[in-house]
Amino acid sequence: MKMTRVSRPYPIAILHRVLDSVRTRKVQSYLRSLLLSLPVATHELLASVVTRGDIDVSDWCSDATRYQPMPYHLLHTVLTQINSDDVFVDLGCGKGRVLWFVGTRCKLKRIMGIEIVPELARSARKNMAKSRLLTPVTIVE
Repeated sequence: MKMTRVSRPYPIAILHRVLDSVRTRKVQSYLRSLLLSLPVATHELLASVVTRGDIDVSDWCSDATRYQPMPYHLLHTVLTQINSDDVFVDLGCGKGRVLWFVGTRCKLKRIMGIEIVPELARSARKNMAKSRLLTPVTIVE
């Protein structure tokens, strides 16, 4: 007997399906605010996005030393500086933490990440593919 592997949907996808299935706007609004009130790290965990780590990248670029993602407490400051008419570019986007944060919360004209290290660019692309983005994100290597 052949066993088939059942893929389980990501928890964040399940939450969004539940949210989309609710017909009452008041309940939907309440659930959405509840979801948004979770710490950002929890959203990343639920979305199966991995942006943490501290990686030495000096082999790829002599000017670079380490990959260190922007701390979560500073990300909300980024949102206050942009509006819907903007093109958002993250130079040295790493695994895409800032791109993911902005892309899942803002509808902009365009979002682009630029990364010199191929391993980090691949990671950023994987993270964006797993996410439910409001604005599509382009990663340039």
